[in-house]
Parts: sequence; C-alpha cells; structure tokens
Amino acid sequence: MPGFSTVLLPATDIAASRELYQGLLGAEPTADTPYYVGFDVDGQQIGLVLGATVVRPHLHVPDMDAAVQRITTAGGSVIDEPRDVGGGRLVAVVRDMAGADRRPGQPMSKATEAPTGPAAGKKIDELVEGLGDWRADTLAQVRRLIHEALPDVIETWKWMGSPVWEKDGILAVGNAHKQKVKLTFPQGAQLPDPEQVFNNGLGGKAWRAIDLREGDGLDAAAFQALVSAAASHNADQTRGGWSHPQGAHRQPEEGSAHPEHPTGVGA
Repeated sequence: MPGFSTVLLPATDIAASRELYQGLLGAEPTADTPYYVGFDVDGQQIGLVLGATVVRPHLHVPDMDAAVQRITTAGGSVIDEPRDVGGGRLVAVVRDMAGADRRPGQPMSKATEAPTGPAAGKKIDELVEGLGDWRADTLAQVRRLIHEALPDVIETWKWMGSPVWEKDGILAVGNAHKQKVKLTFPQGAQLPDPEQVFNNGLGGKAWRAIDLREGDGLDAAAFQALVSAAASHNADQTRGGWSHPQGAHRQPEEGSAHPEHPTGVGA
C-alpha cells in the first residue's frame, strides 16, 4: 500500500540515539551497527543514520515513473534518478515543490535479517544479471577487484537492495543508478587517496564516493589500495575497542546510503 513506512533520522551519537529510541519505542533494534540502527515497530521502519543531517521519509508508490513525473510537473526536482536495487524494485530521491526531500520506493515486506555471505552473493549475482548493460560489467568489475584485494571480505545485502562489502565493518556500498554506478566508502575521508580515485563527496567529513559512468575507466591498483586502506582503518577502530556487528539493516546512500541521500521514492 502506498505511504510512508520508512523514516530515517539523523544521529550524531549512534549509541546515545539507540538508547533513546529503544526506550521511546519499547523495542529492540533489528539492525545495530556503528553507522546505522534500525527498528521495526508493527511494520513501521525507523532508522538512525550516523552523520545524516536531515529526516528522510521513504514514500512507497506503485508506479515510479508516474510518481516522478507528477512531482516534477508540480514544480519538484529529481535529486537522484531512479535506480534498480534488485527484484524489479526502483528507488529515487526527489524534492517536492516545497523543498522537502522524498525517497519513493516500492512497498517493503516486514524487516528481516539481511542476507550475508553466500546468500548475499546470490542477491548481488541477481542484481548484476538483471542490469543487463554496461552497469552490470562495471559492478562486476569492482566486485572482482574487491575480492582480489581482500579474499576474506564479507558480502552483505542491505538498505532495500544495496551490495555491501565488509571487513571489521563496512568498506564500501555499491549502487547502480540509471546513469552511473556508485561506490560509497562510509569512512572515505579518513583514507589516503593519492591517485584521486574518489570523485564525489570530497568536501564531507566522513564519506567519499566513486561515480563511474558509461565509458569511465577505473585505476584498478588505486581502487584496491583504497579497499585495503578501508580494511586497515576498520581494523584499527576495532582494536581500539570499537566493535562492529556484521548484522544487517536496510536503508540507502546513495549514501547511499547512504550518507549523501536525502529522502526518497520507490516503486
């Protein structure tokens, strides 16, 4: 049924926010990581996103193209074009005529544990096969490079259909948009990037991203160096007493989830 059933809330202190909302909602988190804590209260999805700056409601609609057309005709704008997150599900980020951000999306089932390992790998395989164009080749390439750099990397499937690669925490999140494939590193600002592989989010204090469009090349060695640096950064954080559950949650983005994205629409 169309409507707002997912709301993402900004958090500057994820532990304090978890404790607050756990008490307010009277529910245990269904997802609990250093970046994201999620709750499911009678089908209402509530997420706490570290580093986010705005509240992000997800509006579920039956027809993505019609929803985007209606919003733009009314004077709104598209922030992030519709992207396929697997299973025929599309997610976009739009801004209505009043300036409010919305993330349209297809209706979701009740929250479940997100796939990890082989189950997640199968989901990613299906996403790649379903794209059927240059984005499939690009996503397959970066996936292969990540596994070559870190043979023991863990694949997970989160945030309404995003491939995620983890080792002692999240390394990178992948998303296939209509015009690009995006790889977001949640801690990218902390990583050395002498070859300037990152090309998005360069002014932020946390995440960095790589946007790859049709025909773009990728410096494989420099990309793998970033992946290895992300793993080392996570390991350093863990040794410093910061544990990161490999559990699952669902969100975005772009920012992805996804730290760069406002809110969205899905179909």
